[in-house]
Amino acid sequence: MTEYGKVGDRPLRQALGVAATTTVTEALRRAGDPAGAADTAPADGERWLVVLDGDGVPLSAVSCAALADAPAEADLAAVVPGLPPVITASVDTRIADLLASRLLDEFEPGSAVIATDGGRIAGVWAGPDLMALAATGVRRTHWDAELPGEITIPMLTRTCCYVEGDTVCTGVLRFPERPHRPPACPNPVPLAAHAFVW
Repeated sequence: MTEYGKVGDRPLRQALGVAATTTVTEALRRAGDPAGAADTAPADGERWLVVLDGDGVPLSAVSCAALADAPAEADLAAVVPGLPPVITASVDTRIADLLASRLLDEFEPGSAVIATDGGRIAGVWAGPDLMALAATGVRRTHWDAELPGEITIPMLTRTCCYVEGDTVCTGVLRFPERPHRPPACPNPVPLAAHAFVW
């Protein structure tokens, strides 16, 4: 069996955690300050923002370059619904376990893995290295993860795709795997009550 190592072994880009209530302008200003970013060296100079909810839980990740066309005074919460799905995983998570979980099957161009180390953001794994692995099609039928120490299960974060008229739902949920039946959407806008739309 091919050994891919762990999430922390991959080329991680610098990442700065920023509250979802932060404006795009302020977030980009902070990202320009190397003292405010994670201490992981960028793989190619590209810096990423990890958008955090009110409890400090990652909602999404986006490269600073991808925010170039976003409205300057919009807050990051307004940008999250347009971002691709992400996975949050510990740096100790084996890549083989991510493949077995099939979470990478949900990825789209621009998706990323937010690497965490304890309570801090260690970096973001994104780009060609990640997408090539996600596209390999190598999957196993069982998950035999070794879980020494703190148990951390990789979580896929997605935004609900429900649309009502011209309004797009902004509900965000986290999943350990794609659900067989869609759960109720948290419906924060609010729109008509609806199930989470994948």
